[in-house]
Amino acid sequence: MPPARPEPPKDPSPRRATQAAIGRAYWAFYDGTTLRLRSNWLPWVDPEDLEAVEALAKLHPSQPIAELHRQMLQDLTTKDALVNEAAQQIFKQRYDQAVAIALPATRAYLRHAQAINTLTRNHSLATVDLKTLKAIDGFGHADAAFGKFAKDLTAKLGGKTEMFDVIAYSQFFEVYGEAVTLQHLRSCPGIQTGRVEESKIPGEGRPDFVCRTDEGEAFYIEVKSLDIVSGEFRHREMMDDALDVQVELEARRKEGRRVSFAEGTIDPYRALGQTEGYDPRSLKLTIDTLREKCRTAFKPSQFQLGPTFALAVVDRLVLPGGRHSLAPYYYEPLHSGCCISGVLWQAAYGRVGTPIFQLPDFEGKPTLEAHLATDGLYADSYRAFRGEGLIVLDTHCGQRVAYGLASPLASPAPWSSDLTERVLRLICNAQNDAGNSFAYLLSDARTS
Repeated sequence: MPPARPEPPKDPSPRRATQAAIGRAYWAFYDGTTLRLRSNWLPWVDPEDLEAVEALAKLHPSQPIAELHRQMLQDLTTKDALVNEAAQQIFKQRYDQAVAIALPATRAYLRHAQAINTLTRNHSLATVDLKTLKAIDGFGHADAAFGKFAKDLTAKLGGKTEMFDVIAYSQFFEVYGEAVTLQHLRSCPGIQTGRVEESKIPGEGRPDFVCRTDEGEAFYIEVKSLDIVSGEFRHREMMDDALDVQVELEARRKEGRRVSFAEGTIDPYRALGQTEGYDPRSLKLTIDTLREKCRTAFKPSQFQLGPTFALAVVDRLVLPGGRHSLAPYYYEPLHSGCCISGVLWQAAYGRVGTPIFQLPDFEGKPTLEAHLATDGLYADSYRAFRGEGLIVLDTHCGQRVAYGLASPLASPAPWSSDLTERVLRLICNAQNDAGNSFAYLLSDARTS
């Protein structure tokens, strides 16, 4: 039984977390000016940005970032240096310039996200985790692979924010998905990971990463970020819907209402223009979507260099069940308890005719939703899904998690099913196979 991964510590307050001299200087300045004028608080300063600036200044002491750091630190530690508006404006210029150098992709992202959020909402940008994006920027100053990701992320958005570009936002998320994957792989003990050079032959696909275990076994990872149903066109429709919500709120404010609210929805599985027959709780729809998106996204040519795992980043979709979704069925305690189908296991191994059970609206309502009409990825003998296994990278309860599903067929020797299981154990928080061999690790203990 593999050891349980330790829970990450809770984030302390920003004041206690900062270790940078410039961060401590800012909080000292904050405390001093609080007793005088609230306008001197510099509310636009983010202590995390100051941490990034100081880290980069220490890494490159002879570059302009170091001089900007020195000037800002002097301003914050000199008494009454920032008590007037002109001095604060100069500090803000230095701050913006330093943060743009230290966190280029983050600044580009925030510039677009803040412009969009005044009118509407883009699902691809809204799904990006800001703290993760800052980490990618930080890694990029010392690691060439992350540096390339940060450069590509910045280039995808560009400098203009007047026109909303859902294609650019989706491409931004795809690069973000690859960077998040590398970050996760680098955090896994027992594995060394590097990028695979892109092929110079037109049309030749290659996997994204090459990995090697401490025992010397090499394998590859091919990454795809799965998009919502109907892709670009549905993104546009969702942005129109979010704009309608803002228009409704503005109309209510003009009516003089002191409290106004409007409701919007995020439906990643709803097809473009679909107004009838859509059930946001449907597990069969989730299973069918996952299966077909994986089958379409991963190409056979990307699995030819050697043992390769398909990895799907599913942040833009909503996967119910967490690790329980790796089991064919699992117990759900709501509504006095019921049996629910695991969407990941059924997408990978489900057979035609398999019953799918969903969470009922109320006690006593039947849970049988439908029966599968298509075999799963690894169950379809006519359309075999390539690779040693499928890894799903998701965010669950605010934490990055990876779930693994082993292929029933392993590559020829020296690779084996045992190696597949070992790799999934190193990379994933939980895993399973067609025989449900890891059910004992996926079920919650019950005393009744």
